Amino acid sequence: MQWAHSRRDHEQPSEVWVQDAALLLRLLCLTFPVLASSLHKKWLLSALQSGGVGKGKKHFPGPFMANGNKNIAPDPLQVLVFIPAYEEEAKIGEIVRKAKKYVKDVLVINDASKDSTAKKAREAGAIVITHPYNLGYGGAIQTGCKYACDKGYDVLIHLDADGQHDPDDIPRFLQAINNFDICIGSRFMRDVGGGYKVPLLRKIGNKLFSYSAQLITGQTITDSTSGYRALSHKAIEFCASERCPGEFYDADMLIAASQNGCTLTNIPVRMYANDENKSMHKGIFKSIYYIMRMSVGILCTALQRK
Repeated sequence: MQWAHSRRDHEQPSEVWVQDAALLLRLLCLTFPVLASSLHKKWLLSALQSGGVGKGKKHFPGPFMANGNKNIAPDPLQVLVFIPAYEEEAKIGEIVRKAKKYVKDVLVINDASKDSTAKKAREAGAIVITHPYNLGYGGAIQTGCKYACDKGYDVLIHLDADGQHDPDDIPRFLQAINNFDICIGSRFMRDVGGGYKVPLLRKIGNKLFSYSAQLITGQTITDSTSGYRALSHKAIEFCASERCPGEFYDADMLIAASQNGCTLTNIPVRMYANDENKSMHKGIFKSIYYIMRMSVGILCTALQRK
């Protein structure tokens, strides 16, 4: 009788030694946390995280430094910063370069811009996907989520291309997303700078939608209309699916995500006024449409099951 050979029998001695060494290190570090702290090196982190210590998501080793390459997320955790853009040639390059201080991969969804948005983004080092037709904000976000899902990213951070969101807040998201599926950047939690003042009517609408979403989900939501968010892989998969409301990705999306098992949290972020006063809700008719559409969306999403 011929015995079936295991995969280990066919591996080279050097490969077996490396696997045994990594296993031994994992056991030692689990048994002696002090040893893990003292051996806080990149090669050890790679061995620990590739071996899947513990269940759930991969974890960051510790706080990010203020400046330099130490800001960049560790290799084992694949992070994508995603920026939907429509005719933002003046700012997109600077935003991409700032984001790349913290992550390696930056994706720009060029929503059929007629200017040089795509060119400026590529020159700054971004991956660029261009829509043949303008699909709007929701269409751009869905493209970004599907790309992140297909490529297997662990974390997706979404920020806008108009300069309202500060890329220097990316480390806040990278720390918070360890324990949650969706991390919302809130301009209302406390003053962290920025100087962005929300118009009164928009602020009232935001509070109303945030309270409604919080009441339905049972989770704290302080800024439901904030587009500055981080998503775990679980949330990425949800947002790339047909279950996710796909027009505004605001309160209705947060409710649907919660109904599908995603946990939510909020972190304070800086936000700045848009110099060119661009807004997809600008104008009385767009504002009324948004309020009506979001109200109906929240109601329909709340009535849906998983």
